[in-house]
Amino acid sequence: MKQLEKECIDYKRYDNSIIEVGDIKKAQKIAESLVNVKFAKIFDAISKELNPVLPRIKKIFSKCYYWVLDQGEYATDVMFKNRETLTDIFPALVEHALINFQATDVMSFLGRKLNGNFQGMVIFKAK
Repeated sequence: MKQLEKECIDYKRYDNSIIEVGDIKKAQKIAESLVNVKFAKIFDAISKELNPVLPRIKKIFSKCYYWVLDQGEYATDVMFKNRETLTDIFPALVEHALINFQATDVMSFLGRKLNGNFQGMVIFKAK
């Protein structure tokens, strides 16, 4: 979202989702530019500023930080030109979800962990 603001691209946000983008082609170019970013080099530069003994560590151990992605997310979001287009396929999406997803998938999506002790009901309230 900061990149959109930097490029003066209007957008509307709902929770952590972007629901409308003023210049979709320009926004797509921003997204594509992030694919090949060398994050390890960026993190190395930041670590040099934050850790004053890093040169000594490198001299003693012949290595610096080793960056590992512990958890990551890759979004495959879908955009619709208008509400009617989504309304047309919504029943098929719900049917697909009912057939293919399990309770553990839903709970994980909601940030919860399903276990044998769970006796409640999950209620989603739209904002």
